[in-house]
Amino acid sequence: MNFVDLTMPLNHQGMPDELLPTSVKFYLGPRDHREKGMVLGSDSGTCLTLPSMFAEFRKTARLDQLPAEKLFLRPTTVVGLGAGEGKEISRENLHKALHRSAPAKGDALLIATGWGDQLYRQMDCGEYLFHSPHFSLEAAKYLVERMMANDSDLLLADTALIGRPDKHLVARFL
Repeated sequence: MNFVDLTMPLNHQGMPDELLPTSVKFYLGPRDHREKGMVLGSDSGTCLTLPSMFAEFRKTARLDQLPAEKLFLRPTTVVGLGAGEGKEISRENLHKALHRSAPAKGDALLIATGWGDQLYRQMDCGEYLFHSPHFSLEAAKYLVERMMANDSDLLLADTALIGRPDKHLVARFL
């Protein structure tokens, strides 16, 4: 098995903590020595979204209930899907990329557009979110269908967001 480290340094200017409605700030550090701690938002690093985050799926598994092997060191297919700045990923392009990649049954999928590899260091949060490639609704639905048919239960992507929910983001970036 190949081990690929996909971590990137935290960039305080590129964290969407004030823009996303799901963001929550929390304090790390000793209660009696606030100067020794730091405040982080829930979207300060890689976003991990589970269905239980949404009201209609509250009774599904929470993060602390998932075995570590569901998230780490597991078979994953890298789906190369070049997408430029601000581009919408279409169902057709996704179909072609999945066909080329041929994921094995049960593999996690890593959608690699290559877009954000260096740009996250140069943009502020709003720019990064709004210039990221994103999936069309048809492409997102198709992805769900393909993942279900393939018994894939983990999706990773190098995009800032999967879709582009303009109505949920701060108006100054629209």
